[in-house]
Amino acid sequence: PAIDWGPTGSPVSGRYAACLLDAVYRDRGTSHEAVTAFVRTANDLRALAEAVPAWQRFDAAFYLLWPAQFDDGDAGRAGMVPAEALFSLMRALEAHGTPTRFPHA
Repeated sequence: PAIDWGPTGSPVSGRYAACLLDAVYRDRGTSHEAVTAFVRTANDLRALAEAVPAWQRFDAAFYLLWPAQFDDGDAGRAGMVPAEALFSLMRALEAHGTPTRFPHA
């Protein structure tokens, strides 16, 4: 049987991201800025982690990705990225003062 993700779709879908940003807008109005990054492999995540020191501090970080032990973007599984690279990016942002708020908090 097919999985029914509901009206927002899978957490790694564009629809889900749009619904999440709409919810933030309803809650916070225009007092926020959303920065997005499309990542496919561990190299993309590492490049973001290396860039963190040059960034401003953000109110929150949302990761619409699935940490995996077996995939590096080449198996056609949307949103699955190497766990260690994702967690390294999360640690870098948290050390820089940006807390993780979704989905791992």
